[in-house]
Amino acid sequence: MADSEPPVIAQETAGAAGPAPPGWLTRLARRPFVLLAVLGFLLWLPGIVSLPALDRDESRFAQSSRQMVESGDVVDIRFGHVPRYKKPIGIYWLQAVSTRLAEVVPGNAGRDDRIWTYRLPSVLGAISASWLTVWCALAVTGAEAAFLAGFLMLGTVLLTAEATIATTDAVLLACVLAVQGVLLRLYRAARDPD
Repeated sequence: MADSEPPVIAQETAGAAGPAPPGWLTRLARRPFVLLAVLGFLLWLPGIVSLPALDRDESRFAQSSRQMVESGDVVDIRFGHVPRYKKPIGIYWLQAVSTRLAEVVPGNAGRDDRIWTYRLPSVLGAISASWLTVWCALAVTGAEAAFLAGFLMLGTVLLTAEATIATTDAVLLACVLAVQGVLLRLYRAARDPD
């Protein structure tokens, strides 16, 4: 008799899509990128403006970018007189550009010694990482779960630490997530041509 009856569990789960997400989550998931950007800025901007340089790596990145701004040499990265070719040059370019753009802020004209100007790429990289987490998750799940994934990424302790210091890690994470999102979509397109 057990062999002739189909499993009850298989019948129940075949047609069930699962419980509907709560209404508040559905409303939040309508504009995930705006909400994550606002939360990221609220979470990290006070720290990047008020905290001094936190570790020696941050000071080295900022000083090397400052020398790039002052010398105008965008190829030869230096920390003092010593070459600094340990990290990709892109982070130095981003920090130099953000420092130049921050000169339009009142009271910051001609100042390249403010650490917060070198931290802006890290904040933007961390917010981009949360956005790209949503984008990656949208390839495999619904909008609500994708928003929760981005929100959880935004709230991690490690990303919070990396968003508030002038190093490569937050920008590097955003780059990795962008590549992962593209690869995920290529994989999905190859498996499901529709």
